[in-house]
Amino acid sequence: MFGRFGKDAGSLLGIDISAHGIRLLQRRRACGTVSAWATEPVAAGVLHEGRVVDPERLAHALGQAFARSGATCREAGVAVPASAVLSKVLRVPAGLTPDALFAHVRLEAEAFIPFAMEDAALDFECLGRAAQDPACEAVCVHACHQNWVDGLEAAVELAGLRARVVESDSLALQRAAGLESGAVLQVEAGHLVLHVLAAHAVVWRGEAVAATDLPHSLAECVDRWLLALDGVMPSRLVLAGAAATAGQALYLQRQLGLDTTLFGPAPPTLALAYGLAARCAP
Repeated sequence: MFGRFGKDAGSLLGIDISAHGIRLLQRRRACGTVSAWATEPVAAGVLHEGRVVDPERLAHALGQAFARSGATCREAGVAVPASAVLSKVLRVPAGLTPDALFAHVRLEAEAFIPFAMEDAALDFECLGRAAQDPACEAVCVHACHQNWVDGLEAAVELAGLRARVVESDSLALQRAAGLESGAVLQVEAGHLVLHVLAAHAVVWRGEAVAATDLPHSLAECVDRWLLALDGVMPSRLVLAGAAATAGQALYLQRQLGLDTTLFGPAPPTLALAYGLAARCAP
């Protein structure tokens, strides 16, 4: 499905769906503050390895979260793991109509997508004029297999909403944290995910089981990950997730010597939903 970014487009309802639950958020378009939000647990068996396998039960939980939140926007943005997404920056002729741009992107995407185009879900973000060629526009193309998208779309639609955007979790977190480059560490109960990001690109994404001796184990895990990056050192680290705290951020900054802050525009548990809501609807 997927559309494109647009500066004049409307706002989205950000919906973070994972084994940790549903986290839903709506922003005020003018100032970016949170106008509505809710969380709802996800029953066992609804997801399998991150994919939605029971859209009906997920839709029921999503409908409950939406009703309790007081949100009014029914145009939604949801995410898939960055590990399931292929991304590439292309140069295309400037001034194309939306339909012509999509056709051009789809044609060029065939060269780097390792599965049939009919099985691909495409998303693309217009980045502005290409630095190397002002007659062209830089477009960041994202693709994943449709089987990551089908269950999400079905659940959202069964809940009376519409999935307008499905994108990489890492890039949504990058937007939420306001990072041109850097890293976001998601800290959940028993689960850690580190996203290392550069301009419109995911440099690295890693997951680990979280030990109980936080924040000491956090520092050890992040240090081990950063050493494995072979010289790619982020300049800033942002902590997000339901188990993230300001104390952890301070400890990591002292231990790693890395500028570390707690996600702030909304509660850290809502960081991914915030980033999805901050994307413009196509």
